[in-house]
Amino acid sequence: MWRLVVVNLLFASSVLAINGKCRILALGGGTDKGAYQAGAIIGLIQNLPSGEAVWDVVTGNGVGAFNAIILGNYALGQESSAISVLNNTWNTFTPNQFYKQWPGGEITGIYWEKGLFDTSPMGPTINKKIPSTFQRWTAVGATDLVSGNYVLFNSSFLDSETMAIGVKASLATQGEFPWIPYSNLQLSTGCIKYTVDILDAVTACTNKGYTTDQMFVDVVMVAGKTIQQIDASKFKTPDVFHRYLEISAFQDTMRVEETVNHDYPDVTVRNLIFPSQTLNSSSLPYDYDASELRAQIALGMSDAKSPNVTLSYYMAFQ
Repeated sequence: MWRLVVVNLLFASSVLAINGKCRILALGGGTDKGAYQAGAIIGLIQNLPSGEAVWDVVTGNGVGAFNAIILGNYALGQESSAISVLNNTWNTFTPNQFYKQWPGGEITGIYWEKGLFDTSPMGPTINKKIPSTFQRWTAVGATDLVSGNYVLFNSSFLDSETMAIGVKASLATQGEFPWIPYSNLQLSTGCIKYTVDILDAVTACTNKGYTTDQMFVDVVMVAGKTIQQIDASKFKTPDVFHRYLEISAFQDTMRVEETVNHDYPDVTVRNLIFPSQTLNSSSLPYDYDASELRAQIALGMSDAKSPNVTLSYYMAFQ
């Protein structure tokens, strides 16, 4: 499968991090449950043993890219400082922080624009969260609609302005949000290629000098292991599209364990977290009220500390 890295990913480091481990946090996308994911990150920070939430490498796709850059503000060992920001960001989130209607509404988006909604508000929102200098290795993924290649934006070599372009592209859900131009590329969400990017995280740890048996991964997905049966007879076009995204993300969650076991048999996946309960959906992206956002955060925190976050549990109930 073709892959494109915006800049050379190879770099060397002779210093191995705490206890000779390379800790990875891989944040998935594919749905708009960013508040759930933020809750799970908070739960991991609060419940992992001391020093084990010190993630050397963070990757994010889709909404995971947005949560990844929040963590990028904090140095290794300062993860607890991110808790209040993650909490406040999603507790106070409103859809108009990411998008607004075009003049003329969705009809304008369908016939005259590159997406159903105008994402001009997304740039300022990302700029408020992105660090001027990343404090840990952070990468977000996009998909080039021209070539079909996966495009990785890597904080080790790119400035914050370029990383912000990568985050906006990673959030550009196909059909809903316009694709993002960058150089000669036309970028949409990285979730088209990979709902969660573990490969580049493993590569980053390898380039830091680690072997695969020294790598420990925490994965936070935003789709559940089960999918609720629903009556779609009254669905309109946006409802059908969101149901498609929900089913697609659910299927990708199921593939994570198979991919990890096949491609990285020596890598330890410590946690694979996904919603243990069905979360409310909306016909419009990210359109949740305050109580729904609180419920997402609370469930994420709960799932991150319950026994069912382990890979062995996930495998046992396949």
